[in-house]
Amino acid sequence: MITNDWLDANTLPLCAGSSLKYKKSGVLRRGDTFAFTVRTIANLWDEEGDEMYIVPTFRYVSYDGNITDDDITVYYTKVTETDAMEFVKYGSEQDLSYFDKTNIADTKFKGSFYTEDFSLSRTLHALQEDDAEFSKDTANELLYALKYPDNHAWPHQVYKTKQIYLSKKVPCTTLSAIKLTPELRLLTGNVEQLEQNLGLSGQSNLTYVKTKDEYGTEYNITSTSEPEIWDEFRKSMQTWFGTYYVPNALYVTSKDVDLWEYASNKGYITGREDIFYDDGYLVINFKIFTKNNGNWHLAYYGTSAGKDQWQVQGPKPTAKVGNDTVGNEIDIPVRSGDVGIIDMGQSKMDDYDVGSYITN
Repeated sequence: MITNDWLDANTLPLCAGSSLKYKKSGVLRRGDTFAFTVRTIANLWDEEGDEMYIVPTFRYVSYDGNITDDDITVYYTKVTETDAMEFVKYGSEQDLSYFDKTNIADTKFKGSFYTEDFSLSRTLHALQEDDAEFSKDTANELLYALKYPDNHAWPHQVYKTKQIYLSKKVPCTTLSAIKLTPELRLLTGNVEQLEQNLGLSGQSNLTYVKTKDEYGTEYNITSTSEPEIWDEFRKSMQTWFGTYYVPNALYVTSKDVDLWEYASNKGYITGREDIFYDDGYLVINFKIFTKNNGNWHLAYYGTSAGKDQWQVQGPKPTAKVGNDTVGNEIDIPVRSGDVGIIDMGQSKMDDYDVGSYITN
């Protein structure tokens, strides 16, 4: 049964205290990648035209918390085919030309799911045992029907095993966009979370809603009593798997800075110029949408007609960053959609040292 009773450390955004192991850890660094899952309850189980689309945006907060800037432009650098260093602008054609890949079997998703004993020892990262098998079989059937619409025989297996299904690497993320396609989705009816099934085990003991026979007698829908309806219920909830990479070479300017004009006038650019914010925090905000059969469908928040699901789920009002032991801890006000905070002064590369070793 889903409730809002969870640890503050498990509540977004990722910030100081989000680590269950290290009390002061949890803030993201340049170069970090984080994984996440999103659940939907909708008709989003097709293999064509159903997807989740996430738009990451940023705002800047100074180390002392006195400056907040929503009007910024974010860049990262990458090496071109000619070995030149190129600044890539958020949302530009270069940014959208390449998406980093991920797959459901990625170990970063371990622990993303509830489990009664919290041991994380169950296969498939504590998923219901046959979710992957069911998703694979459904995908095979739908993909075959798309390829051979006039032949409804048992489908050729596009995915021969669930491990192939889970391990397929799929383009997923760039700085300004995250695309979660059917290959990054499992059909997870999660019947074991329904209140009437709490404490039960074994699929044959689990039930969905009651229905009535032709004589008006109520009976439970189970995997054996109504297999077709059971499968429809299982398709009705989906779990989507995504990752987001924070570039290590990350650069931030105010919106009014024309980087190309600046570089043209100066003749070069190093990334150390005073037009860049060289420290402080970047707050990552996700705007989450879905497409159904190719048409825009659901939004997590931000539409005139829909509720703000972030507020429904109960966000924390502020997020801590910094460290109170050295006197630089501040509270950043949290907005709907905030998922993580990057410390611009820290890099994943700080974990590594360059050195020489002499052996005899």
